[in-house]
Amino acid sequence: MAYNVIEQQVQTPIICNGFTLLEGGELAYFRTEDEQTKHHMMQIWQTPFLKGDVLPSEHQDTLLFKIGNKDIVKAMAESNELITLLNKEDSYEGLYDDIARASKDVIDAYYWLNEEETQQLSIPLKEINKAANAAVDEFEKVKQLRKQAAKETQSISKKSEELFNKIKSTSFKSIQDFVHLLTQLRTLRGEVISLNEIRYTDDAFIEEKEQQIVEQNELISRRAVTFLLQDTALSPYHQAVEEKQEQLEKVDKVIDIKQLEKEVNQIAEDLELLIDIVSNLKIEDTSHSTKIIENISLIFATINQLKAALKNKIKAVGKKEAQADFAAQLKLVDQSIINYLDIADTPEKCDEFLTKISITLEELEGKFADFDEYITTIIEKREEVYAAFDSRKNSLVEARNKKAISLQNAANRIIKGAQKRAQSLASTVEINGYFASDLMINKVRDIIKQLQELDDAGKAESLETALKSSREDALRKLKDKQELYEDGENIIKLGQHKFGVNKQQLDLTIVYKNDSLYYHLTGTDFYQKLNNEILEQSRSLWDQELVSENHDVYRSSYLAYTIFQSQDTEQLAQSSEADLLQQVQQIASQNYAGGYVKGVHDHDAAAILNVLVQKHHDLELLRFTPNVRAHAQLFWQQLDQEIKNKYNQIIKRAGHVLQVFPNSDNHIFVIDQLIIEITNSNQTAITIIEKQSDFNEHIKQMATYLFYELKDNDHFVVSQNAIDLQNSFEKALQSQNAYTQFNRALDECDTQKDKVDTVRHWVSAFAKAEQPQSLQYHIEECVAHMLYGSSAEVVNSINATQTITNLKGTHSTITDGEFEFNYHRFVALLDDYVKYKVPAYEMFKKTKHQVTEDLKSQLRLEEFKPRVLSSFVRNKLINQVYFPLIGDNLSKQLGTVGDSKRTDRMGMLLLISPPGYGKTTLMEYVANRLGLIFMKLMDQR
Repeated sequence: MAYNVIEQQVQTPIICNGFTLLEGGELAYFRTEDEQTKHHMMQIWQTPFLKGDVLPSEHQDTLLFKIGNKDIVKAMAESNELITLLNKEDSYEGLYDDIARASKDVIDAYYWLNEEETQQLSIPLKEINKAANAAVDEFEKVKQLRKQAAKETQSISKKSEELFNKIKSTSFKSIQDFVHLLTQLRTLRGEVISLNEIRYTDDAFIEEKEQQIVEQNELISRRAVTFLLQDTALSPYHQAVEEKQEQLEKVDKVIDIKQLEKEVNQIAEDLELLIDIVSNLKIEDTSHSTKIIENISLIFATINQLKAALKNKIKAVGKKEAQADFAAQLKLVDQSIINYLDIADTPEKCDEFLTKISITLEELEGKFADFDEYITTIIEKREEVYAAFDSRKNSLVEARNKKAISLQNAANRIIKGAQKRAQSLASTVEINGYFASDLMINKVRDIIKQLQELDDAGKAESLETALKSSREDALRKLKDKQELYEDGENIIKLGQHKFGVNKQQLDLTIVYKNDSLYYHLTGTDFYQKLNNEILEQSRSLWDQELVSENHDVYRSSYLAYTIFQSQDTEQLAQSSEADLLQQVQQIASQNYAGGYVKGVHDHDAAAILNVLVQKHHDLELLRFTPNVRAHAQLFWQQLDQEIKNKYNQIIKRAGHVLQVFPNSDNHIFVIDQLIIEITNSNQTAITIIEKQSDFNEHIKQMATYLFYELKDNDHFVVSQNAIDLQNSFEKALQSQNAYTQFNRALDECDTQKDKVDTVRHWVSAFAKAEQPQSLQYHIEECVAHMLYGSSAEVVNSINATQTITNLKGTHSTITDGEFEFNYHRFVALLDDYVKYKVPAYEMFKKTKHQVTEDLKSQLRLEEFKPRVLSSFVRNKLINQVYFPLIGDNLSKQLGTVGDSKRTDRMGMLLLISPPGYGKTTLMEYVANRLGLIFMKLMDQR
């Protein structure tokens, strides 16, 4: 008896008297005989039942053989089950679910069904699965629709029963009872009719319900007409309208008025319903319908008046409320604009926030559309918003571009340094390690990421390419160094010849030659005389290397003076030497152009600054130069007494204010008046100071000194040096018995000018002949003191000169580490240097750089620098063929290094080939390795 696994059926049994199953699946058996016989019939049948491990030898190279009979039979059995399901009638609910599940199981379990040898059974199986799922979905949809239809039908049925029962129980004592019920019937009829739009509803039920509603509507309508013929039938509506009119006078809010308007509209709808009922019913007596309509029309007239009053009041009250509301809304918009502008840190956010504000303004415009005066304000606000966000967006875009350019420039500088560093490495491992782990290379990669975040992919891609090219160039250069170069990178071998390598980079500089400035291309014999008016006028600056130093000013002096000018002198005076040194070091470290060497110039600047601050504090009013103080005293003493008293009082009053309020600047006006008085004066002092190099500054110093000298007392301070000079002069007169002659000369003077000139001549002659340079600086002060000495009762013995020792730097003003410091000469020299020399030097440097860059741009030097293409490969053809040929030729033109150098230079290297064969690429490579200038000359014809 055989069982068919595929069909899952037991086949017809074989009746026999004995059988055996052979290894090849042959079934041999004896037929059943009803009677005994000598001859037995044997039959042999081929069956699929193989015995043991015997497999058919045919088609062993096929896919089906590899899959195996067992899996194939299982797949056929499951497919047969699916066919059985497909042939069944739609007799049970889960049929399509079973089909979908069975088809999916077969597809998932037997991957080989999509192969061509299995006839791609997966395709029809997938279609069966898709159709079954669609049927399941449709079945679920139909179930939901039926359920919804039943629910809606039940709801309508319930509503209709409730309404019909309500109609039966209503007494109809008021017209409003009729109106309410008729309105509900109309609504219910609409819902019943709407059931026709829902699938799977009962059409008979709908027709029945609609008929019942029509009958009830007609019955109530006729009763309503009869009721309306009564004189008091419409009284409720008259009363309702009167109540609304009274309420209108009391309400003062738009929201309440609109609610009242809604109630009035409801009354109008009820009355329209009554008119509709009367118009649609067939009333035999037309006078009845006319009477009813006229009565309703009277109420409508009152309602129309009430509606007009409602609109007017809404407009009046709404205008007041809108004014406050609009102001609040506009203020909120302004605040939103400020907030959005503050947090809009990208152009994309600017667009996003601008859209939000625009939508808000559109909503505001719609809300206040009835008020024309607000529309203009909204339009102006919209333009203001667009302008503000457009400006913000532009500034962000500019900032982003500026940042991107700055990052790119920084990365290019790093890559440029990395190229030189990488080309100095001695092995491939070192180069790869350098580009993989060096901090500066990682910095470039960080910059590339930042550029990508800034959406500047072009610059980021350019930097990535440059970084990769730097690495490849370094590896190529290393390979050339190992195979071509000798003696480091100083000699290169081309074929059999060795050539010197020029390592000097091509650049344009300005050099001093033959008492003139020349342009010079480094590594060449190119010189061109420079003609520039500004540079010619700056001839004294040609040999100055630093902005902070020349042959008269030591750079540490300049540093000390700039700190002295920029910092508060009182705080500097209270600082210790260590604090001053720390402050100087901090400022010097940030000033690279000054050329300050740590441990040298900062140390000297701190020492000079310490003495400068100390002298400034101790000298008090002697910090003004002797000439300023002398000329001021001469001017003051020669003033008319009346004018002198007036200014004295003004100075004293301003001094009292300054004493109480030290930070006040009200005393400046007094100094300004003194400046005017000195300038307009025709006195001896003015004649003297006109010879000064800085006339206006000298007068300003005189006025300032006069104010501070006279604000507290009427005495003039005099230095000990001036007293010493006067004493020496008088002793000299006495020793030479010349006192009488000196006095006689003074007596013969007719004017104060003559007296001043006479005393100056005598003292000047004495000082220049017999006194040191330090006392000669006080001649004018000595003259003033000799003429008006009675007013100078305050003598300050502080010496303005001091020798500063243990200086580390070198300069023409420093001898054996010592600097002779004089407060007045130091301040005057540095003040002139800062005001005139420094700006002149900066202009000189700026002009020098500008003319250099202009000629660079004209010469286009970058085009003369040979660059090796990143795709260039030095192969055997170049090494074994071209290099020997080029080496032989260049040895005649350029000469070689060593004893084989030729003195008869001659020849020309000529390369001929069709365009694009690499002549320029090869020669540019050779020029790059030799360090030569590479010029491309093209025929423009």
